Amino acid sequence: MLLLLLPADLPFDIELQVLAAETSLPSLLDVSSFLYDLNLGYELSRLAADSRYESFKITPYALYRNGRPLKNRDRFQVEHLSHSSPIELQGLLWGAPLAIGSVWGLVQIVEKISNWRLDRQKTELEIRKLAIENQRASRGGVSTNASSDLRRKRVQIYTEEEYSIVIHHRDEMHLIDGVTKRLEKSKVQISEMNIRFVRRTREIPEDE
Repeated sequence: MLLLLLPADLPFDIELQVLAAETSLPSLLDVSSFLYDLNLGYELSRLAADSRYESFKITPYALYRNGRPLKNRDRFQVEHLSHSSPIELQGLLWGAPLAIGSVWGLVQIVEKISNWRLDRQKTELEIRKLAIENQRASRGGVSTNASSDLRRKRVQIYTEEEYSIVIHHRDEMHLIDGVTKRLEKSKVQISEMNIRFVRRTREIPEDE
């Protein structure tokens, strides 16, 4: 079911905060593997849910560090990372309309491996508020440095269930399930994830 139709260059981003505690004293490999798998879960979801990557054929090669052809602006941008206990990771996803689908994918991974549960009604309400903010931004003449193709593009925003269907149709669930199982067995366990939509306060960096 279509929720909204929003411009791709709407100047709102998604801020994610992840808290994770160690079940026992972790090695550096444990910590780095946890961060790699968490990012991998996001990037696989992004490739599946972002329509700009629908022509990319997802294969097991996507599990490798250089196997996912995401633009730099579509990757998880780190704002803060603390290795104390609990581990705290805070980052930004540029462009809320384009990133929403991948966030739903990441939410489903985290809910499978932890006791954390997202307040879905609150999140969907915030998504709908983007339409109101879009009207305000349009009246105020808000400009961004987004490329011309983004300025012309409008993004269809679906429900969580619809995004799940899209991801399944990309035939990559076996890869995401593998990532989920590794995170489930990790010595570093996610205890909480916070999601909020924020008005953009800085320019999106241009991809090289």
